[in-house]
Amino acid sequence: MKACPYRGFRRDVVAVLGNCAFRRKRVQDEIRNENGILPLLQQCSVCDENPFSREWAIWAMRNVFEGNEDNQKEISKLECQGAVDNPCITELGLRVEWDQNSGRARLVNITT
Repeated sequence: MKACPYRGFRRDVVAVLGNCAFRRKRVQDEIRNENGILPLLQQCSVCDENPFSREWAIWAMRNVFEGNEDNQKEISKLECQGAVDNPCITELGLRVEWDQNSGRARLVNITT
């Protein structure tokens, strides 16, 4: 059995969740209570099988956190564990490094 019934299925699910959460605290709370924040965050990357899934995920995250202090507290507990290699960035001759002092990511040239 296929994980997704059609191309773009995950994108559509994220779009529905994002639109339902728009200025609806009850829906925002339900997403948090059902441990849905992290799975939504995981959709914030480019996926060839789900065109525009990243954009819909960003929209959904905006709607899940807007005006909801409990959700904002939940996400503030997360800590960066480091940078992830990205082939697109590597092709440009760059890599992402996590600066522990500033708590920010930065792009650096790959030394040859």
